[in-house]
Amino acid sequence: MFAVRTHRVLRLHAVLALSVMQSASTAALAGADVGFVSSMQGKPQVLIPPGRLAPVTLMQTLSPGAMIVLRAKESVRFCHEAASKTFRIEGAGAVYVGDVGINREPGGPTIAETGVCNSSSIPSETGGVLLRSLRPPSSPK
Repeated sequence: MFAVRTHRVLRLHAVLALSVMQSASTAALAGADVGFVSSMQGKPQVLIPPGRLAPVTLMQTLSPGAMIVLRAKESVRFCHEAASKTFRIEGAGAVYVGDVGINREPGGPTIAETGVCNSSSIPSETGGVLLRSLRPPSSPK
């Protein structure tokens, strides 16, 4: 019974999101990405434009209007670069990515700000090259 109820809830979220997507302007939904998924627990899903749910992937970028669907005991950490904030989203329900934050339905998942989000376009690590020689180094004379 629980699986049937969960399936109905997910189908309802998909239908609601599809109607929201159809009523919103295409230009707003096709906007630039505002952030990315930095971590996740469980198997959360995202509604993609044709109206179907797909698994969320690590480092997946999302644009305004994207809908993330979570089941019980699932969570997502979303780095919202436009707002310079990181959000932790957990619990059953759906959330929507906005221009300046994350919006949820009444009674939906809990959303908590967990810190500052640095832009992924700015490299935070440096690289190096490790070289090895086949011959041992000779000592200077």
